[in-house]
Amino acid sequence: MYKTIFIILLFCVFSFSEDKTARTVREIGSAKPFHLPLTPAPAPSELKKNLEDFFVGLSEGNAVKAYEGLVKGQPLSEKEEEMKFMANMTQQALTLYGKSTGSELVDTKSVGARMISITYLTFHQRAPLRWRVICYKPQTSWILIDVVFDDGFKDWIE
Repeated sequence: MYKTIFIILLFCVFSFSEDKTARTVREIGSAKPFHLPLTPAPAPSELKKNLEDFFVGLSEGNAVKAYEGLVKGQPLSEKEEEMKFMANMTQQALTLYGKSTGSELVDTKSVGARMISITYLTFHQRAPLRWRVICYKPQTSWILIDVVFDDGFKDWIE
């Protein structure tokens, strides 16, 4: 009888005592890890040619050509000032990091049934860049609605 009570008390003491090692592991493990899918879903077929033309333009070091290929036949092509600004910013990034030496599709995320975010990395002589292409399907065809890039590679891993 005493032996059973002693075992129960021991269990309670160890169960309710603070375990600093376990807490530290939980705190360290609470950071969001960076997980890439093994095989990201491909970009919609309607946009594949535009995306290929974009990355070819980047590999040639020509941001204007890249954006012309990206927005060809898309509503974004009507936003001329915005596209000139993006091409200028991209050209500055190419000057800073060097021409693109390659690109890789790293993630495709669906946001409902009619919106997706496609993430690519481009590789340059000095550092990679991340590209997010946002696509929307208002009716039956996909269209580009936004493209952004950044060089905050330290943030990508969190």
